[in-house]
Amino acid sequence: TIEGNTSGGSSIIANGGGVCSKGYYNSNLPGTKFARLDWSIVAGQAPAPASKPATTGGNAVIRDGQIHCNNFTGAGIPVDGYDGPKTRKGAVMVLQTALNMDYRAGLTVDGILGAMTLQALGSHYVCLKECQYLVTALEILLMLKGYNPQGVECPGSFGSGLEAAVRQYQKDHGLTVDGIAGRNTFMSLIA
Repeated sequence: TIEGNTSGGSSIIANGGGVCSKGYYNSNLPGTKFARLDWSIVAGQAPAPASKPATTGGNAVIRDGQIHCNNFTGAGIPVDGYDGPKTRKGAVMVLQTALNMDYRAGLTVDGILGAMTLQALGSHYVCLKECQYLVTALEILLMLKGYNPQGVECPGSFGSGLEAAVRQYQKDHGLTVDGIAGRNTFMSLIA
C-alpha cells in the first residue's frame, strides 16, 4: 500500500505525518476487501493486447516482468527484456517474498535458492480462484519467462488468463498440464 498520514513503522499508524510505502499480511487487515476492476463494462474500452512491442530490445513481456519483480521485491534487476542471471536471481526473490507474505516463512530475500527456501515452498500450490501473494509470484515468474498471465495483482487473483498461461508454460516445458502451479511448476519457473 501507499499510505498518507502515516509513519514508516511496520504497523498501521493513524496521523503519523508522512507518506510511506508499506506491506501487510492479509491477517493484519481485518475487513479489508480486494477487487479486480472489470474494464470490459466501460463503453469503448478496447481489450488489453496480448503483449506490447519491445521499445528498446529484448522481450516486452520479460521486461514488464522485470519491472514487476523490482516493484514486488526491490531486487533492482536490469529492465532489459532478457532472461539472464540477474533475472533468475530476481525470480527467486519473487518466490521468497511471496512465501514470506503468505506463510510468514522468515526467509532472507536474497535470490539464493537454498534449503530454507525449498523447505518453505514445500508442497504449496496455487490454482484457479485462489487469491494470495503466491499467485502474484506466479504471475511475475511467468512474465520473467516470457508468458503473459494477462495482468499482475497484489495479492494475485488466479483467473482464467493466468490458468491459460500456466497450462501453456507446463505444456512447453514437459510438465504435467493441469493448470495448477505446484512445486514442479514453481521450480521450473525459477530455474
